[in-house]
Amino acid sequence: MFLAWQPPRCGFFKLNIDGSRVNNSGCIAAELGLHQIIVNSDSALVVDMINGDWVDSRPMSVLLTKCRELWKSQWNCSILHVYRETNFAADFLAKIGHHKDLGYHELSSPPD
Repeated sequence: MFLAWQPPRCGFFKLNIDGSRVNNSGCIAAELGLHQIIVNSDSALVVDMINGDWVDSRPMSVLLTKCRELWKSQWNCSILHVYRETNFAADFLAKIGHHKDLGYHELSSPPD
């Protein structure tokens, strides 16, 4: 099986996330004025939790409900599970991010 990152369909922005740092992704999208978003994560658990395919568990249920409401009200957004091999850039960047302060950072070149 050939695994590779797939570009988003026309008119959509693609956000590849790593489960270790998803807390600011929606805020960045809102600040950039992006409303049609495809989110890819290699964590099936995160995808199932956000898509509502996960059994309600306190205290996460309140947070998940708020995420779903926000996504449905302000964005045309979907979150999909992808294989880890197609999400390596997000994983690499998340590892870099663990050593930086929370906030916006730019790299001069993409990861290898």
